[in-house]
Amino acid sequence: MDARTEQQVKHIPPVRWTRKTVKRYAQAYRVIYARENFARFRQYMRPNMMWGWWNQVVADELQLFYEDFRAGKRPKLALMSPPQHGKSWTATDFIAWVSGKDPTLKTIFGSYSDRLGVRTNLWLQRMMSNERYRQTFPGLTVQGLGRRTGLLCNTELIEFGRYNANGEFQATEGSFRNTTIDGPVNGMELHLGVIDDPHKGRSEANSIAQRNKVWNWFADGGREAAA
Repeated sequence: MDARTEQQVKHIPPVRWTRKTVKRYAQAYRVIYARENFARFRQYMRPNMMWGWWNQVVADELQLFYEDFRAGKRPKLALMSPPQHGKSWTATDFIAWVSGKDPTLKTIFGSYSDRLGVRTNLWLQRMMSNERYRQTFPGLTVQGLGRRTGLLCNTELIEFGRYNANGEFQATEGSFRNTTIDGPVNGMELHLGVIDDPHKGRSEANSIAQRNKVWNWFADGGREAAA
């Protein structure tokens, strides 16, 4: 919890505790902790999700990843599990969380299929238009998800902006861009890179040529784009 959040929690004025007041303050606490803790954010955004030890461990690792990232340590993290364990959902939620915390970040998402990138893009758009998300990160603004801003929002690119305390719109230059392995990344700035399913299946994953292709794409484009 950062100093700003601690001040928000400490300076809650004394009130008469009625059932309505308890519900209101409980909601306020949920929003505050969702903003600061990735596990709490996931549980708040997906209240019907089954939460087990694996979800908690991954959320804790991504929390640590984010803290190292903000400290300038340039961390790397690989999530490995059998299919249908929610890796893609986790990655999407993490992108949404870090984008809400810092709308200036530029994220590039790569996978073997354009369809997977478009799916993640649309998941993000739906999440960012969700009322719970907008309560948690009221400063993040996306074209088409509220007031019109002139930003781009399509199935390849989402640009972020925010309104300041005076209600004036400011473009933050942050964005989410999805592409494919071998897709264009040259000339694009990158702060956070996410690679989800770089191979189509076991045969490609077992192919040295295919693995080299993915590595060359990452080394030639992704690492050069990293800010």
